[in-house]
Amino acid sequence: MSLTNKVLLSIFGFYVLITFLGVVSSVGTKVEVTTIQHSQIVLKENANIAFISDYNSKNSFMTNWKIFSAIKKNEVDLIVIGGDFKSGKGFENEVEFASQLVEFAPTVYARGNYDDIHGEYEEFTKALTAVGVNVLSNSSFKLNDNINVIGLEDNSEQVRFREGTMKHEEFDKLAEEITTTEEFDILVAHRPQYFYSYCKTGAELILSGHAYGGVIKVPFTDTGLISPDQGIFPQYTNGIHSCGISDMVISSGVSDATKLPRLFNKGEVNIIKLESIAEEVVED
Repeated sequence: MSLTNKVLLSIFGFYVLITFLGVVSSVGTKVEVTTIQHSQIVLKENANIAFISDYNSKNSFMTNWKIFSAIKKNEVDLIVIGGDFKSGKGFENEVEFASQLVEFAPTVYARGNYDDIHGEYEEFTKALTAVGVNVLSNSSFKLNDNINVIGLEDNSEQVRFREGTMKHEEFDKLAEEITTTEEFDILVAHRPQYFYSYCKTGAELILSGHAYGGVIKVPFTDTGLISPDQGIFPQYTNGIHSCGISDMVISSGVSDATKLPRLFNKGEVNIIKLESIAEEVVED
């Protein structure tokens, strides 16, 4: 065998090995726990939130079991389904899954960009409502006297994305609702790249997804290589980002619904622990 062929064979073998390791490391669903502290002046008491994003008709027994286990273990007070709940035709399995979620805690859902690709959105949301899910279509849900959840509907007829800016017919109304309340506001907005638009509302917590954790991560790092809308080396793919009083938690999502497979990038369900802390009194 010539030296050139040996080199090519070595490169091919290395590529196969990396791909194999990337696929293996992406199998299954992890539970990502994030703790966020806020002054008790704004957040009156602790609360645990389960955030499920980009489920995309996953309907996997093991994935659902992992989600239910995380919800039960962490004694969640609120479950948020953050868009792209369905991507296939029909929705019986998703509604059945949702009907089990509401048995654990109040459950809300806000639309993502995939949820109506088969023209079933109206029937789908009616079915979700029938089993007890609170569908947030540019509307809000009060968990209690302190926590208010607002859902921004990701509707292609309402949303226009140009050069990193966001124009949404209902967004200004929602922003006004957030800024005029003294509650702890949670904004569910599917696309994370508009973080600074969301941040201007003053919402204390923003929940987003859509980026699939960067799809393919640089091996053994948290750097994603590609994302819907954001392109190569996207800025917002997962984790927590802060701006002023706002924290945005981006879920890597449950499923793999992009044209590329996840590599070194396991799907996740997010548990957000909100902790109310006393402000220190500064003595003169």
